[in-house]
Amino acid sequence: MVPPPDRHLATSVAGELRGVVAASPGWFGSVGLVTPTRGWIASDVFGDQESLILRFRQEGAPGEHALVVLVDHNLSGQAKDVWIGADLDDVVASWRCAVDPHMRLDEAPIDKVLRQLRDAMAMSDLWNGDTELRSDDFAHHRALIWARLRRAGVTDERPSDTEVPQADRELLVKEFIASPQGGGLTSQVPRADVELLAQHLVDLRSDYEGRPLRWSPNVVSLLLGDLAPRKLLLDSDQATALPAVVRAFARFCAERTGLDSAFVDEILATVDELEPEFLDRIGDPAVAGPAKAVLAALKARGVDLSDMDAINEALQRSGPMKLPQPASRKRPSTATAPGEVIASAEGTPVLSRFKVLTGFYGDGRKLTQTGQPTLADARKLVTLLGTMDRIDQTIGEHTFKTRSAAELPELGFMIRWAISAGALRKVHGKLRATAAWGALEDKPLQRWIKATDALPPLGPLAAFYANNRFRGHEELLDELTPEILDMLERRPMAFDEVLDWVCERADADYEWLAPFMQDPDQRRMSLGWDLELLARILGWASIADRVDA
Repeated sequence: MVPPPDRHLATSVAGELRGVVAASPGWFGSVGLVTPTRGWIASDVFGDQESLILRFRQEGAPGEHALVVLVDHNLSGQAKDVWIGADLDDVVASWRCAVDPHMRLDEAPIDKVLRQLRDAMAMSDLWNGDTELRSDDFAHHRALIWARLRRAGVTDERPSDTEVPQADRELLVKEFIASPQGGGLTSQVPRADVELLAQHLVDLRSDYEGRPLRWSPNVVSLLLGDLAPRKLLLDSDQATALPAVVRAFARFCAERTGLDSAFVDEILATVDELEPEFLDRIGDPAVAGPAKAVLAALKARGVDLSDMDAINEALQRSGPMKLPQPASRKRPSTATAPGEVIASAEGTPVLSRFKVLTGFYGDGRKLTQTGQPTLADARKLVTLLGTMDRIDQTIGEHTFKTRSAAELPELGFMIRWAISAGALRKVHGKLRATAAWGALEDKPLQRWIKATDALPPLGPLAAFYANNRFRGHEELLDELTPEILDMLERRPMAFDEVLDWVCERADADYEWLAPFMQDPDQRRMSLGWDLELLARILGWASIADRVDA
């Protein structure tokens, strides 16, 4: 069993071995004599990944077995993992028992499954440099899969053509502009060229997968977090409008494909989450790919980018161009982290609390109509987590009944943080632990990184006071947190020293309208409360500790 490029060499070597070895073992004649009999395709509703399940019958052996290959469509449809199942009925039954509403399992004609498997294997061979994205099991079984395909008569080693014709792309853009979703953008983003932005989206989805109608949270993350900042040269108005066009286009595509509205909401939530990062990166020259960097340089020189003759002339006259260095999006590997660092991450309060939350919510617990934990669940969690929330608080002779989990800010914050970090997610009125977080059970440092990465976009104080009607959506301390951490990284600072700096920045940057905040002493006291809360939150993540409290 060898990959296609080495087939002829292997055949020659096998022939030589036959001449040397006197007698072959009894099982030698039946090696590779397998017949595919049935096939299934398991996938998520978004189409991000598919598991191709094939049943094979081995000549001269009792029973049948399963070959399961994982295909990732966010990697251009490459196969990336594989495993062998001794009992196919058990494999299929395990998929059918899945309670995740995102999962689908359908039996498919075996010829169709074989063709899809061939395409996935061919794409993996085409992108052979992406080996770090595939499992060791895939590397070990790659030759076996190709041998099974050849035995089944699937000998073409090239993937099916997924090129989307230009005429089809232009028609899709026109249909979107004429749709209710596209038509509403004219008033929403009046200064943007919606048709141009839609064409960019269709082109990116067509070029990188060949399925412009397929959208998912992962697709949005790939497009707004990487492709668009790296590929698209947009002015400020166009860049600001792109997330709105993505939302509208995703709704348009979902209507075309029949995607349930609950899943569409997950896509839109991802756009909301990534919009600030996208707006930061789209204007960063160091993020641009070479083509975008060259075009940006030409545009800065006044070259008309719609005139190819002008572009060619400018390139010939300009000589060598120095391009900005690509901005790195990769962290150093956690695999080489010292043991004490891993142990420190594992012992952080935030991971302990996330462990309680994921264990409590498990496969899912019902939320209220307003998306809050039930009051019964909230009572249990306040105790389990040890939050400072007070339920049915008594002041003097009066007891104030807690009527909703929305009245418990610390519990609400921890749940929002866990959702933002990917430990929990809301699905059809329930809150449940995610499989992705469970897969990191033995990787506490990676869990800690995900938790801390989620904190800045979440906004520590904004998330903590999310249900407080007396607080705004933007918090001063959230804006100043990066600068505070930068100061603390250089040297330890007394709490009052940090508070002095916060007050000075606040007075320089803000005009205080509320009478309470116009008094300097009252203002310092209020900002001090917020700074104490920020210190507690940073302490939960072991980012910073207040040692003088």
